[in-house]
Amino acid sequence: MYPVYNTFTDLARFHLSQDDVNGIQSLYGPPTASRDGPVVPTESVPPEPGTPATCDPALSFDAVSTLRGETLFFKDRHFWRKSSRTFVPEFHLISLFWPSLPSGIDAAYEVISKDRVFIFKGNQFWAIRANEVLAGYPRNIHTLGFPSTIRKIDAAFSDKERKKTYFFVEDKYWRFDEKRQSMEPGFPKQIVEDFPGVDLEVDAVFEAFGFYYFFSGSSQLEFDPNAKKVIHVLKSNSWLNC
Repeated sequence: MYPVYNTFTDLARFHLSQDDVNGIQSLYGPPTASRDGPVVPTESVPPEPGTPATCDPALSFDAVSTLRGETLFFKDRHFWRKSSRTFVPEFHLISLFWPSLPSGIDAAYEVISKDRVFIFKGNQFWAIRANEVLAGYPRNIHTLGFPSTIRKIDAAFSDKERKKTYFFVEDKYWRFDEKRQSMEPGFPKQIVEDFPGVDLEVDAVFEAFGFYYFFSGSSQLEFDPNAKKVIHVLKSNSWLNC
């Protein structure tokens, strides 16, 4: 048994304070607030009618993103929070963490160098840091350089090594230069042109362990960017121990 620390803290910098140690030694008392981040709700959402079931074989996700070493899987007004510190994913209402964010989001991605996650719905997007929605948002997606014909983003992820963000819309994708803060010329391109085998509608995507994971309905494709091919087809909720 161990206490669960519910701040979105970089695991590489995670440590126990002396107060935490004392609490553990006195029969696992309530954890004290972390100095590294804001305190967030500690209780998972109890099951309700219409609530998505974690291991439903037909489960799909609206968006997936990393956040400070954790992975968030969004569905309708809920999200699962997957951490390497706990075996069982937490399940929460989006509004408990970010009251001003909408439900049913379209896309999300983390820019680790900025300690921000960008959330998209319709023609607007928000920036969050931990459980704080940053001032100055929402903004219009066209400020990123999309043409006026684009009304929404289907999926997105940011490659931390290449410092490029990829936006997927229907069967095409755009690439955004995070250093220059502008769309790269020569886009959009067909998704299958640079991601062979990804020929399904992309609902969500994120990067982990050097691979790209494309979600489409209840399935996900594990894509190796070096070999430029799909190497596994998995269930979408395999990340949730299903």
